[in-house]
Amino acid sequence: MPAYSSSFSSIEIPGGSGMDAIGTIAVSSARNPLDITQVGSANGYVLGGVLQGQIAADIYYNKADHTHLYSKLLDGQTTTFKFNINTQGTNTDFVSGTGLITGLDVIATSGDLVRGSLTMVTHGALTFNTTTGVSGANDI
Repeated sequence: MPAYSSSFSSIEIPGGSGMDAIGTIAVSSARNPLDITQVGSANGYVLGGVLQGQIAADIYYNKADHTHLYSKLLDGQTTTFKFNINTQGTNTDFVSGTGLITGLDVIATSGDLVRGSLTMVTHGALTFNTTTGVSGANDI
């Protein structure tokens, strides 16, 4: 399996032009355990907690993309996204789902490229390639 160059990556958020200029992106998914240890126990006991995902991206500034992302940040509504890891060939390497944009920055340094950062918290199950996360009894 070949390594993928980040120059072959993009982020798609509906209504935007698709961000192809990505510096770095981190998609994390974690299940924080719930401590159910009874008082007086000599050992700890845990249950698998709720699965939560976060996305942090360092992207290069593009006026149209940042204007679109800022409108998504202002409206406070969740949006679908798809992070394409490999945009060559069959494009089967991706992470997708729904999330809430929680932060958007523009970073400008004299004499350097203008960059931005995007943070999201996922809402519901993520799909890693073709594997979709599980849903619980109370998921909508």
